Amino acid sequence: MSEPGRFPVLSRRRFVVGSGAALLATGALGAEALVFGPRRLDVSEHVLGDPTSGGPRVRLAVLADLHISGVSDLHRRVADSLASAKPDVIALVGDSIDDADNLPVLGEFLALLPGDAARLATLGNWEHWSGVDVADLRRTYERADTRLLVNEGLEIADGAVLFGTDDALAGAPSLSGIPSRPGVSTLLLSHSPAIRDTLGPSGQRIRAVVSGHTHGGQVAVGGWAPMTPPGSGRYVSGWYRGTGPDLFVSRGIGTSVLPVRLGCPPELAIIDWYPEGAS
Repeated sequence: MSEPGRFPVLSRRRFVVGSGAALLATGALGAEALVFGPRRLDVSEHVLGDPTSGGPRVRLAVLADLHISGVSDLHRRVADSLASAKPDVIALVGDSIDDADNLPVLGEFLALLPGDAARLATLGNWEHWSGVDVADLRRTYERADTRLLVNEGLEIADGAVLFGTDDALAGAPSLSGIPSRPGVSTLLLSHSPAIRDTLGPSGQRIRAVVSGHTHGGQVAVGGWAPMTPPGSGRYVSGWYRGTGPDLFVSRGIGTSVLPVRLGCPPELAIIDWYPEGAS
């Protein structure tokens, strides 16, 4: 027992054991964040709309934030998972590249994707910041049968529209082309999720917003992320409902700034969408 008023003396054995445990825990977290976490793949499944409505189903695969610099085993697993999911549409929702020199790598990845799905893409902040020529980017997508949507929409089924915006953080998004005629259900593909809070009356014409950008924080504890990039707003990952159109935020595939992921593995999201009023 220690003397009154003095702290207990930590034995050498306890110090060594405690220090070793701390180092092991730190090493395990470091390995998870740097080695294993960025290479995991979570294929999440979601439903939007009423499956019992009798209307058509649009299966949408969401690929956000590739930040691709080389085709890895993770990217091949993404392609394999897409082949198994059999989506109607594959949407690359911005930040596919963050360096103009990686356009050929993006083309290599796109060649792995199943060819029986329609493919759409939008711009993210890094497509702007990287200095990539948008015409070159568009040609890279077109060679892979992928349409780049910049403030424009595509009716993928009767009464079902996917509308892709320019990025809200680094670009100039415009919603003027969103259909307003009755019987049309529109999904907004927009990279930075904070756009949801700026939609105003246009939000009434949007069934839901699909975004990425946040990477789930890249480091998260129990779903709480201490940091998210500008343009994230109050959003981190998953679904947000309530005032305004529904919002889905994908954790994305790649990493940015630091090659770490902890508590928020890469995500390929499959959304079964049942558009209201579509036939």
